[in-house]
Parts: sequence; structure tokens; C-alpha cells
Amino acid sequence: MERESIVVAGFNEACKYIFESSLALSCRYIQCCRSWTSKPIYVITESFNPRAIYRGLGADHIIFTRTGEVGFLLNESESE
Repeated sequence: MERESIVVAGFNEACKYIFESSLALSCRYIQCCRSWTSKPIYVITESFNPRAIYRGLGADHIIFTRTGEVGFLLNESESE
């Protein structure tokens, strides 16, 4: 079954956040999400290396955090 043929109810309604746990898994999530939505996809990572890979796969924003602090994302999503 192709991921483009899968319908995910309500998936297209908001921007998506992917918290990197592994490069391969994050890449797979970006590919799936990009085929399901045109909304922004954010990848939160602790590594500088995969930025170009994530952008090439369709991520709109790559957020680097050394400490894992991402509380500012709550403020951003409340303003939408």
C-alpha cells in the first residue's frame, strides 16, 4: 500500500512537529507527513548534520536545540 493512498482524518489541519530520535526514522516521518499535508513541518533536532537532508525531504523548518528546551513551541502554536 502506497502512503499517498492512505487517508488520515484530520491530519491536514495543523502544522506538524517531528522530534528527531533517529535520522532514518525522522526521514521516514517527513516523507509520510509531506505526502499527507501542505502545512509546515518542523523538525526538532540536537544535531547540525541532517539539516539539508530534512529540507530536501520536505521539512519547512529545522530547529536546533542543544538542551532539548522546546517550550517556546507552545507559545508559537497558541498564536495560530
